[in-house]
Amino acid sequence: MLDYALTKCSEIPYRRGEARHFAVITDKRGKVISEGANSYIKTNPRMARAGKAVGLLDKTCIHAELAAIIGDKYSKGYKITVVRVGAKGQPMYSEPCCICKWLIKKHSCIKEISYSTGS
Repeated sequence: MLDYALTKCSEIPYRRGEARHFAVITDKRGKVISEGANSYIKTNPRMARAGKAVGLLDKTCIHAELAAIIGDKYSKGYKITVVRVGAKGQPMYSEPCCICKWLIKKHSCIKEISYSTGS
Protein backbone atom coordinates (compact mmCIF):
# COMPACT_ATOMS: atom_id res chain seq x y z
CA MET A 1 0.00 0.00 0.00
CA LEU A 2 2.96 2.29 0.63
CA ASP A 3 3.97 2.18 -3.05
CA TYR A 4 0.40 2.95 -4.14
CA ALA A 5 0.22 5.94 -1.76
CA LEU A 6 3.62 7.25 -2.88
CA THR A 7 2.56 7.04 -6.53
CA LYS A 8 -0.70 8.90 -5.84
CA CYS A 9 1.16 11.52 -3.79
CA SER A 10 3.68 12.06 -6.59
CA GLU A 11 0.78 12.88 -8.93
CA ILE A 12 -0.11 15.93 -6.80
CA PRO A 13 1.38 19.03 -8.46
CA TYR A 14 4.30 20.51 -6.55
CA ARG A 15 3.78 24.03 -5.21
CA ARG A 16 6.50 25.84 -3.34
CA GLY A 17 5.71 26.08 0.39
CA GLU A 18 3.07 23.34 0.31
CA ALA A 19 3.87 19.80 1.42
CA ARG A 20 2.52 16.96 -0.70
CA HIS A 21 0.91 14.62 1.83
CA PHE A 22 -1.42 11.76 0.91
CA ALA A 23 -3.34 9.27 3.07
CA VAL A 24 -5.00 5.98 2.14
CA ILE A 25 -7.41 4.06 4.37
CA THR A 26 -7.79 0.34 3.71
CA ASP A 27 -9.84 -2.47 5.19
CA LYS A 28 -8.36 -5.64 6.75
CA ARG A 29 -7.92 -7.21 3.31
CA GLY A 30 -6.06 -4.20 1.93
CA LYS A 31 -8.93 -2.87 -0.21
CA VAL A 32 -8.78 0.92 -0.58
CA ILE A 33 -11.76 2.52 1.17
CA SER A 34 -10.79 6.18 1.15
CA GLU A 35 -8.03 8.55 0.07
CA GLY A 36 -7.19 12.13 0.90
CA ALA A 37 -4.58 14.82 0.34
CA ASN A 38 -3.63 18.01 2.18
CA SER A 39 -5.67 21.07 1.28
CA TYR A 40 -4.24 24.52 1.81
CA ILE A 41 -7.44 26.17 0.58
CA LYS A 42 -10.26 24.41 2.43
CA THR A 43 -10.75 24.45 6.18
CA ASN A 44 -12.80 22.12 8.35
CA PRO A 45 -14.37 22.59 11.77
CA ARG A 46 -13.22 19.10 12.82
CA MET A 47 -9.61 20.15 12.25
CA ALA A 48 -10.15 23.31 14.30
CA ARG A 49 -11.78 21.36 17.18
CA ALA A 50 -9.04 18.74 17.11
CA GLY A 51 -6.38 21.45 17.13
CA LYS A 52 -8.04 23.05 20.11
CA ALA A 53 -8.20 19.66 21.89
CA VAL A 54 -4.44 19.18 21.57
CA GLY A 55 -3.54 22.82 22.18
CA LEU A 56 -2.79 23.97 18.62
CA LEU A 57 -5.39 26.62 17.90
CA ASP A 58 -4.13 27.85 14.52
CA LYS A 59 -4.49 24.57 12.61
CA THR A 60 -7.62 24.55 10.45
CA CYS A 61 -6.51 23.49 6.95
CA ILE A 62 -7.45 19.94 6.07
CA HIS A 63 -4.68 17.39 6.51
CA ALA A 64 -4.57 14.27 4.32
CA GLU A 65 -5.52 12.05 7.27
CA LEU A 66 -8.70 14.02 7.98
CA ALA A 67 -9.65 14.07 4.29
CA ALA A 68 -9.34 10.27 4.21
CA ILE A 69 -11.31 9.87 7.47
CA ILE A 70 -14.11 12.05 6.07
CA GLY A 71 -14.20 9.81 2.99
CA ASP A 72 -14.52 6.67 5.14
CA LYS A 73 -18.25 7.28 5.63
CA TYR A 74 -19.08 3.87 7.09
CA SER A 75 -16.02 3.62 9.39
CA LYS A 76 -14.82 0.37 7.85
CA GLY A 77 -11.18 1.42 7.72
CA TYR A 78 -8.61 -0.73 9.47
CA LYS A 79 -5.29 0.79 8.41
CA ILE A 80 -4.18 4.26 7.35
CA THR A 81 -1.03 4.83 5.32
CA VAL A 82 0.35 8.37 5.26
CA VAL A 83 3.07 9.52 2.87
CA ARG A 84 4.87 12.70 1.91
CA VAL A 85 6.81 13.36 -1.27
CA GLY A 86 9.46 16.03 -1.68
CA ALA A 87 9.95 18.53 -4.50
CA LYS A 88 12.02 16.06 -6.53
CA GLY A 89 9.59 13.15 -5.97
CA GLN A 90 11.57 11.48 -3.18
CA PRO A 91 9.70 9.86 -0.24
CA MET A 92 10.00 11.85 2.98
CA TYR A 93 9.25 11.26 6.66
CA SER A 94 5.51 11.62 7.24
CA GLU A 95 4.37 10.47 10.69
CA PRO A 96 0.89 11.92 11.44
CA CYS A 97 0.96 15.09 13.55
CA CYS A 98 -0.53 15.14 17.06
CA ILE A 99 -3.82 16.57 15.74
CA CYS A 100 -4.17 13.79 13.17
CA LYS A 101 -3.25 11.11 15.72
CA TRP A 102 -6.01 12.48 17.96
CA LEU A 103 -8.50 12.44 15.05
CA ILE A 104 -7.54 8.88 14.11
CA LYS A 105 -7.99 7.72 17.69
CA LYS A 106 -11.24 9.60 18.44
CA HIS A 107 -13.06 9.64 15.10
CA SER A 108 -12.28 6.40 13.30
CA CYS A 109 -12.01 2.65 13.77
CA ILE A 110 -8.45 2.55 12.42
CA LYS A 111 -6.22 0.06 14.22
CA GLU A 112 -2.94 0.47 12.33
CA ILE A 113 -0.94 3.47 11.13
CA SER A 114 1.94 3.28 8.67
CA TYR A 115 3.87 6.16 7.12
CA SER A 116 6.76 6.95 4.85
CA THR A 117 10.12 7.31 6.54
CA GLY A 118 12.19 8.82 3.74
CA SER A 119 14.80 7.40 1.43
